[in-house]
Amino acid sequence: MGSVTALIVPHGKVVDFIDGTLRKETPEEYVRQESEKSIVREYRYLREEISVEFKIKVGVARKRVDLAILPEGVAHRQEMAWAIIECKAADVPPNDKKEGVEQLKSYLAACLNAEFGMWTNGQDRLCFRKVRGDKKVEFVEINDIPVKGKSLDDTERPDFGSLRPATSDALLFTFKRCHNYIAGNQLERDNRGPADLRAERVVRISAFIKGIRGGRGGDRTPDFLRVKEALYR
Repeated sequence: MGSVTALIVPHGKVVDFIDGTLRKETPEEYVRQESEKSIVREYRYLREEISVEFKIKVGVARKRVDLAILPEGVAHRQEMAWAIIECKAADVPPNDKKEGVEQLKSYLAACLNAEFGMWTNGQDRLCFRKVRGDKKVEFVEINDIPVKGKSLDDTERPDFGSLRPATSDALLFTFKRCHNYIAGNQLERDNRGPADLRAERVVRISAFIKGIRGGRGGDRTPDFLRVKEALYR
């Protein structure tokens, strides 16, 4: 039998899911690691197609993109990047002047062949397609970046056959986005109080998790408790 090598991870460090590099454990790194797992397990891109801390030039400045997806088998150079993903800590809003979606757009503009971009802080996820016109570049918001081997049309019109099991904390991130959307829309629509909304959301989340777990465990399952704690702490 082959020998097994134990990897000791120092306190305050995490092993990068893509390239195995030891990285400092921070709120932003947590979001990046979860995004990496999602890109591989749910979007079906190979680790070899993903570059972490991808170096690019924006004008005369040198920047590092959190994650870049490149076509299979090509050199990892700026002009070959196909998609750019920027990951931020949960407390960084999409409209942040320095680290919000405008930063992502500047990176997309600097990468000649980059067509798609994603900005996420774990709670919000915004995706864009870069469209070149005769005189300017536009960034059109889309539902999601394409899964490997699928077209943008497939992404914009998802069906049950395209669904993939949630991995790691992807389910938690999804519920946070649903929570924020439901809260904003319901408060605008009928001005119900926070207590009413909170109770309704717990019921909806509980029913959903019971469904995906076949009714076993219900609102005492670890996944449900983690979601509930994250939404209401």
